[in-house]
Amino acid sequence: NKLNISGWSWISRIEAESTKSEYLKEVLIGRPFFSSSELFGGFRIRYGRARNTGLMAVGIHPMSMKVLKGFLSIGSQLRIDRPGKSAIVMPVDSIMPPIVKTKDGSIYLVDSEEKLEKIQEDISKILFLGDILISIGDYIEGNSPLDKTGYTEEEWAVELEAALKKKGESIKNLPLDDDVLRKLVENPFIEVDFGTILQVSIALEVPLHPGFYFFLENISGNELLHIIECFRESELDEKTVSIPIKGSLLLELERICLPSQIDGDFIKIERRYAEFFLYLSKLTLPRSGLEKNAIEYLNSFLSFRIKPKGGAFISARLGRPEAAKLREMNPPSHVLFPVGLEGGSKRNLVSAASKKNIIVSICSRYCEKCGEYTFYFHCPQCKSPTLAIYYCAKCNSYSKSEKCEKCGGECLPYHARSIPLDKILTDVERKLGMKIGAELKGVKGLMNKHKVPEPIEKGVLRAKYGLTIYKDGTIRFDATNAPLTAFKPREIGTPIDVLKKLGYDVDIEGKPLVNEDQLLYLYPQDVILPKKMGDALVKIANFIDEELRLLYNSEPFYNVKNMEDLIGHLVLGISPHTLGAIVGRIIGFTDSQVVFAHPFWHQAKRRDCDGDGDSVILLLDALLNFSKHYVPDSAGGLMDTPLIIMPILKPDEIDDQVYNMEDMKKYSLEMYSLAWRGAKPKELEGYVNLVKNNSPNITWTHDTSSIVDGVKKNVYSTIGSMDKKLKLQLEIASALTGVNEREFIENLLNSHLLKDISGNVRAFFTQKFRCKKCGKKFRRLPLSSKCVSCGGELSPTVYTSSVKKYIVLGKEVSRILPLDNYFLSNISLLEKELSLLVTKEDSKLLNQKRLKQYF
Repeated sequence: NKLNISGWSWISRIEAESTKSEYLKEVLIGRPFFSSSELFGGFRIRYGRARNTGLMAVGIHPMSMKVLKGFLSIGSQLRIDRPGKSAIVMPVDSIMPPIVKTKDGSIYLVDSEEKLEKIQEDISKILFLGDILISIGDYIEGNSPLDKTGYTEEEWAVELEAALKKKGESIKNLPLDDDVLRKLVENPFIEVDFGTILQVSIALEVPLHPGFYFFLENISGNELLHIIECFRESELDEKTVSIPIKGSLLLELERICLPSQIDGDFIKIERRYAEFFLYLSKLTLPRSGLEKNAIEYLNSFLSFRIKPKGGAFISARLGRPEAAKLREMNPPSHVLFPVGLEGGSKRNLVSAASKKNIIVSICSRYCEKCGEYTFYFHCPQCKSPTLAIYYCAKCNSYSKSEKCEKCGGECLPYHARSIPLDKILTDVERKLGMKIGAELKGVKGLMNKHKVPEPIEKGVLRAKYGLTIYKDGTIRFDATNAPLTAFKPREIGTPIDVLKKLGYDVDIEGKPLVNEDQLLYLYPQDVILPKKMGDALVKIANFIDEELRLLYNSEPFYNVKNMEDLIGHLVLGISPHTLGAIVGRIIGFTDSQVVFAHPFWHQAKRRDCDGDGDSVILLLDALLNFSKHYVPDSAGGLMDTPLIIMPILKPDEIDDQVYNMEDMKKYSLEMYSLAWRGAKPKELEGYVNLVKNNSPNITWTHDTSSIVDGVKKNVYSTIGSMDKKLKLQLEIASALTGVNEREFIENLLNSHLLKDISGNVRAFFTQKFRCKKCGKKFRRLPLSSKCVSCGGELSPTVYTSSVKKYIVLGKEVSRILPLDNYFLSNISLLEKELSLLVTKEDSKLLNQKRLKQYF
């Protein structure tokens, strides 16, 4: 435009677009977008750490989880735009809860389960999602500039404390109660009447307590004046204030999110939330400056300051739902024993044994005492250790080394041979004294270097308890990582006398442990597991006890009947990208889907808590059943195996991210001042106390009533079909004020639906055919329509239903709001492309053409 060149004005629009958050542009079906940093109404950033947050775990109010219909739950991953890329959510009820609007126009601050139950079916809008509590340590770790956050109670308390120090002895001359002031500094959430708070603000020159007003910066001085005029006609009783509904009052109250209930032609407001407006209604208000926002207008004439509560909002959408499940191979296996193609798609040893002998590639070993060739490490006849021998395919002979003793050629430690599987299974039944069930799942082929199999007996015992294994012979249970520095006995369901035996004698204040609601610092190597994991570990413990008794002629070790019997026993924690496991001790269980552990323990696994899940292994399972011989002979094969076990956690040897976490009960006034001007994290040096490696007892700034108060399991994991997930996702999007619904729908189409439709159409045209029996794939269908290798039935790898469903969903989404023609044209073109092979039978579904339709 400056060069006066016509036709290039579109460049300025591109620049304007590039300033928008890129975060909204990646939207997936069933994973809602909750909050945008560019709009009011999403998650408001609040600095602080609770005992269950930090290390990329953030806190939201439990009611925020519930008004989102369960799309956020304890341990759910949030994809965020700062200070890192993702985090998990934890319940913290000392921060601001959500504010909603019901169908009749009433506005509610949803701070309790009881209140939500009364209005849940009538919620029409979520005006404000509540706070998101983010640790300053996460800003330091992510080197993210601080945000100018909204005014909070804890910041007010810090300003009050600073004012008291500044006044010194002169405070005695003020008409203020010293005891009340001290309590307010320690806990700014206690109930104090507005008159006292007003005196504090005027006498000590501190801003008004933020608990007495809401988001006034969202309206103008003119709109504020209209609200105050309505309050001048109010009727008061002991608990509420009733004001007449006039003009745009409802819209103005909605914009500032003031809790208010419609009662005929009046609005009822709690006295606490009305006191400030009642105070203003008694003043003579100036008529100048009304075009400014309400806070700027008020600060132009009041004798005390008002600070904006809105501050910075975060962009956030659902990432991975939390998970707690048994780790399984694909397909699941009970034992690392090869069955080749004879076991079918399930690799079933029992069905393969019906053929008596099967041919598989398996290791070669020799018993010098009996002169028997076998694949076991101990001779089945005399129980003596066997020796590894090597097979030369050229000479069809065995040698004691990798070089053939006859021809000098290369020998392999394994070869394809016939094994009497039916006899082996019969011997196993005799040894164990039990019948093998209908299914005993092995593997198609062994992946380790020497093709070493597991003893089939282990698989039989695992199958008895419904357990499957991982690639290294261990049984894993995966769950999302969650940090915890202190807990209450009530939260983990462990009796006080049991905790005392485990070393928990005193609470965080040094007082003797006597009741279930005392807070106890968590020891660095103690872990609290999901109950779902506890049930699985009971089965694993029973399997190990039978293994000890029947295979190793030893006494059972665990002798457990329920998960409570596992308390005090040891487990291993291991993350996928390492080959070392850290020992942990079980001290309790929760209904959540996460493993609660000290930040030091997670950092020993080289993990933060941004949504990733790690494995837990019962210690004796690893000691008995893990073997390096079983590990796949491939790049990265040793990763995610307990090759190294760390029995003692050494703080100076763990990942150092935890040492950027703050260890303090409250932030300094200087820290808030730095945040107000968007300082860089390095400027915080000297103002934030960080965790030290000799101090596992880490303090926190914000309390929470319970670490398990919230949604326990994400609705994404339970809702089922994709169309149901999409429907609920769209309902959430339409209710949120912190999300632009049209942009959300366009980005859902652009980043997921249209890409999937075009990808599925392409996959349909270029698909392969797969043999149901042996798994072999064919680029083109053979003339015989059967597998040329085994004669098995062939099936397509892409079905028309996978293409149909997304076209139907795409068309439904495109009808919700008027969209750009680009999206409508895209769907139309994709539908035409698919019609080359499929035809439309009705307005919704597409079916494949039959051959006779071409003639």
